[in-house]
Amino acid sequence: MKKIKLVIPLFICVLLVACEEEKANTKDNELSASVHASTEDISYKQAVAEADLIVEVSIQKMQGVIEGGNNIIAKAKFEGQINNVYTGSKKVKDTISILQEGKDGMEIENYPLFEPGENYILMLMDSGDGKTYWIKG
Repeated sequence: MKKIKLVIPLFICVLLVACEEEKANTKDNELSASVHASTEDISYKQAVAEADLIVEVSIQKMQGVIEGGNNIIAKAKFEGQINNVYTGSKKVKDTISILQEGKDGMEIENYPLFEPGENYILMLMDSGDGKTYWIKG
C-alpha cells in the first residue's frame, strides 16, 4: 500500500513534466484540449419531435463563456440571427442566444466552436427565458 502511495505522485509528476515539455514545443505556446463527454444520445426523429425550435441560424458573434456553478463543462454563448424557421414561434430575423458546450481552446467531442458568419440548421431547446437555447442532442 505504501508503494502505491509513492507511485501515484511520481506518475503525476512525470505526466506534468511531459505536458510542460509538449507545451514548450508548441509554436504559439497555447494549450488546447478536446474533451470526450457523455452527450445525450437520441435519434434524429426524437430530436425533431422534442425540439422547441428548429431554425436555420447565422452566427453573428460570441457573447461570452459560462463557467462555474452547476456547469461542469464550460459553454460558449453565441448570438445568432434566424434565417428560416422550420418549427417554433420565432420569426425570420429574430436574434437568439445559442449555448454550445466548450470554449476557446477546449472543443467537445471534436466539434469546433461556431464561427461568426457560419450558418447552421439547429434543433434547439428553450432554456426557459425564450431567448437562450440549448442544442438538442
